[in-house]
Amino acid sequence: MRLRRPELACDAEVRTRSEIHCDADAFVTEDHVVAREGADVIFDRRWRKRIPRSAG
Repeated sequence: MRLRRPELACDAEVRTRSEIHCDADAFVTEDHVVAREGADVIFDRRWRKRIPRSAG
């Protein structure tokens, strides 16, 4: 996705990747977001979340 804000002199490209899998006890999400302005990385974040399964 490209974000252009001429009034802020911003022209950034945002890329995301998300995966979800599970084991016997939980669902697991893994996400990665990178924003670039030209060749410069202006934001980069990864995170992982376990969501416990619940019966009922």
